[in-house]
Amino acid sequence: VKTANEQAARLLTNVNVKKALEEKKTEIAEESKLKASDVIDELRRIAFSDITQVMSFSASKAKIKSSRKLSEDAKKTIASVSQTQAGLTVKLHDKVKALELLGRYLNIFTDRVEVDGCGLGLILNMNAPAQNESKDSECVEVDKVSIDSDSDSAADSDSAADNKKKS
Repeated sequence: VKTANEQAARLLTNVNVKKALEEKKTEIAEESKLKASDVIDELRRIAFSDITQVMSFSASKAKIKSSRKLSEDAKKTIASVSQTQAGLTVKLHDKVKALELLGRYLNIFTDRVEVDGCGLGLILNMNAPAQNESKDSECVEVDKVSIDSDSDSAADSDSAADNKKKS
């Protein structure tokens, strides 16, 4: 019991254990007939749901539609129904979370920034020799890229201005 976490972490690095876990996951998915497309479809229903599928509104009141009149898609978007002092409260599943999950699945949102090397050298190394002066879009190679801290930025900008004057 005392070392269960450590033993579990160690076992998960074992190739045979990883393979067995993946096979079991695949087996469970096949048994339940669960597919990625099913999950995506469910997220899509939630993400693009409309409250008017569940409720109707007028100037003076809002009415919850009868469950018999709701479509299957509308029923799947309801997270809960509860009785309050003011009447019934209907809570739908979180649309923003569903949109976020779909966006992550589709790689719309990324946590990393990809930078194209062409042009980066021109910005970082202004004194690099041009290989072909007739083409502005020519890439230059950069040997070293350094990032200055904020405290040194004033001194560096002064030295950069001095270097510019010299050339």
